[in-house]
Amino acid sequence: MSDTPASGAQPGEEYCSGTPSPVSGPRQGGRAWLPPLSQWSLRLRLCLFFLLILITAWALAGLLAWKECKEYIDEFYDSQQMLFAKRLASASFSNLTDRLPSTQSALKGDEHAEKGELEDDALAFAVFRVNGEAVLTDGERGDSIVFQNKAAGFIETHIRGTQEPWRIVWLPSMDGKFLIAVGQELEFRDDMALSMLEELLFPWALLVPALFVGFIWMLSRELSPLSTLSRQLESRQADDTAPLQMQRIPSEIRFTVKALNSLFVRIGDLLARERAFISDAAHELRTPLTALRIQAEVASLAKDDRAGREHALEKMLCGIEKSTQLVEQLLTLSRLETMQDKDPTELIRRRVDWLSMLDELVLEHRSRVEKKGITLHCAIIEEPQPFSGYPVLIALVLRNLFDNAAKYTPDAGDIAITLDRNSLTIENSGPGVPDSFIPYLGERFARPPGQASPGSGLGLSIAKRAAAINGLTLSLQNRRQGSGQGFIARIFIP
Repeated sequence: MSDTPASGAQPGEEYCSGTPSPVSGPRQGGRAWLPPLSQWSLRLRLCLFFLLILITAWALAGLLAWKECKEYIDEFYDSQQMLFAKRLASASFSNLTDRLPSTQSALKGDEHAEKGELEDDALAFAVFRVNGEAVLTDGERGDSIVFQNKAAGFIETHIRGTQEPWRIVWLPSMDGKFLIAVGQELEFRDDMALSMLEELLFPWALLVPALFVGFIWMLSRELSPLSTLSRQLESRQADDTAPLQMQRIPSEIRFTVKALNSLFVRIGDLLARERAFISDAAHELRTPLTALRIQAEVASLAKDDRAGREHALEKMLCGIEKSTQLVEQLLTLSRLETMQDKDPTELIRRRVDWLSMLDELVLEHRSRVEKKGITLHCAIIEEPQPFSGYPVLIALVLRNLFDNAAKYTPDAGDIAITLDRNSLTIENSGPGVPDSFIPYLGERFARPPGQASPGSGLGLSIAKRAAAINGLTLSLQNRRQGSGQGFIARIFIP
């Protein structure tokens, strides 16, 4: 494949804005680029970081060791040079030749003499008169030392025949007639420091791969619970809400596993509620749909019976209205059950005006209760303390509780609404509810036996869930006054 750039791009141009990066982008020009570092596996990234840290630490240790070796060698040889110069300064140079024989020449006559491992540039010396005349050298590199009349102490300079720097100490003799120069090539010191460093770092050079392999083994062993956890999650069925196993789970991810198990519990509860909801909804919708079908068949058969056909159509309209109300209640209940698991972000929390809500409730339902001859009492004992909630849902609670009271209050009965500092109470006269059925009130489709009033059993369930979302407690119980009975719904305001 040709490597010619895309149209409009010249060789050597940088990538324009919006062009995928050649490091993290997709396949370009037939080559697969590496993914971003954040997409690499955790094991690979940790191994690379550890290797980088290990090599960096090894390099820093080498630099520090080099510095220490250099300082030690400089200190050692500076001391040797100064000591050698002092010994020469105390010697007598009256009967000296100008040059000592070389080591090889001095030992030439003795074939069995051990010549040793010598370095010509390890140390060299020369003795000069104050006029610059050389009176004595070591016979090796001392001949190349250049006389410097005003030199004193240690200096770094060059000698004849070489460009490598030398470190030379200059010291006058005790009688002041001579100058002693003792020098050493600096490269010799560097080579010695490098040799010491190699001897020091060589074992570590062998240990670094061993440490890296050991780290990979340890990392794979310690990350094996994550692999086990991944396999558990991959093999789970969609409806499997069983908790994950906590054995051998490191403390760093234990909270994550606990959060997952808690999530599975909530998902299991949600699935159970949805299944029960679908089952109950299907059961409750079967009856009105069957009734609608029967009335439709009756209307189709009553071809010449106008009164019968109109009666059947009237029954159908009534059934459609009840079915519509049932579906609306089911949708409302479904939304409320979803809100119980999280804050309803689509609603606005603000201060609840209980007096205003009660006025709207009474105005909305006054005509309904007056048709049944029901006496409505409303008493405001004390305005409740400030409370922040979702007024839309609280209005839904009050509406459902009042509808329930108006539906089951007999003709010429009474309904009393009482508001005080810590509660709002709606109580009505009537037969009440069997005491054994009180614990089931608020469940979906729960209707006491023997009820003549139509209903689906969802009103109190909706009210209970809407109250819980607002942080309110709803209490349902019978009211007994002498031989009569009634029912009390009380909302406790925190």
